[in-house]
Amino acid sequence: MRSPKFDFSQFVDRVKDLTRLEMIAEAQREHRDAEAGSFSVRGAVARRRMGSTEFSAELGQFLYFLQQGAKPYGMSDKNWRLYRIVTEELVSKKELKPEILGMFEEPSDGGV
Repeated sequence: MRSPKFDFSQFVDRVKDLTRLEMIAEAQREHRDAEAGSFSVRGAVARRRMGSTEFSAELGQFLYFLQQGAKPYGMSDKNWRLYRIVTEELVSKKELKPEILGMFEEPSDGGV
């Protein structure tokens, strides 16, 4: 069972109102912390069982999306729907161009 601490949808809900640069900074911090706590430290095995490595991978994909503006390969449909929420927020703040929303119109195939 995944811990709420490592729940990507809760992370998105927490950062969706931030600016793009703030989202990147928060995702980098969470990614770093999840990675650091997952290996070679006391409690690492328990954190991995709670979903820390999956959460770290999801954050890596999210960072790729925010920095490159492209869909990461192999991401889940569930997370892709969460990206749309974030993207709509960023478009409404004029941090992204509205044309980017077109990438969500295509059916998800698990990659770019």
